[in-house]
Amino acid sequence: MNTQDIQMAISPSLAELVLEKLGFSHRPALTEHGLTQLYQGWCRNVPFDNIRKRIQVAQGIHAALPGSTPDDFLSHWLRFGTGGTCWAGHGALYALLKAAGFSVQFGLSTMRSPRPVSAGSPGHGTLFVRLEETLFIVDATMLHGQPLPLQA
Repeated sequence: MNTQDIQMAISPSLAELVLEKLGFSHRPALTEHGLTQLYQGWCRNVPFDNIRKRIQVAQGIHAALPGSTPDDFLSHWLRFGTGGTCWAGHGALYALLKAAGFSVQFGLSTMRSPRPVSAGSPGHGTLFVRLEETLFIVDATMLHGQPLPLQA
């Protein structure tokens, strides 16, 4: 297990609670169908929002952004139904996919926007899941509902 995996890990009990709230009675199969079920559950139930971030900024709190760890993100989602923005959502989804046994990694991308992206700053994070020889994109911001296969 590498350093990133340790920092992004969630406990088996938290993973079970999240999977249960997403409608699973057991872990999804490590197949395209299982990945699709898990990602669809995420897309239908975990919002992309900035509610907690806005509250923190409005209160003038200078601390790590809400949801900056998978434990924080997922425990607040379980309790209050809140989500998070790009990096927070991807960290939480990464941790859940990893806990479920999927081979997942972070990716960087750029989203088309009329605003210029800061030099040296990635515009968007995403996740890649490898199933056999195919890489799939699952995105906690776009919430496209289906894992998207990458093709050459």
